Amino acid sequence: MTKMLNDPTLALSAEQKIKLEAQRNEMMPKMMKLKQEIKALQKVIKEACKKNVPAVGQKANVEKLAALKIQATMSKLTCIEGVKAILTKEQQEYMKELRKTKMVNQAGKRGAK
Repeated sequence: MTKMLNDPTLALSAEQKIKLEAQRNEMMPKMMKLKQEIKALQKVIKEACKKNVPAVGQKANVEKLAALKIQATMSKLTCIEGVKAILTKEQQEYMKELRKTKMVNQAGKRGAK
């Protein structure tokens, strides 16, 4: 995040940096908590499968997992909207290009393993 905030091409104003940091500081704890809850519930479901618990017996956990994933996705979408509201159109385009480059680089690294 710090690297992005100081990217000279992105050219964030001091006010934008403050707003982005505030948004990150608000969202990260929520997202980390959701991620932990999702991971723990996935483990419970996996263990139940290993113990041959029938699907019907897993329904409540699966529904809870779905609800957590919905909550996480909605939080991500809200965060994206918040970032878009802070950045100019030009900055948004630059960020989009950075993400594309990052995704291509990550895909290449995975393929090299």
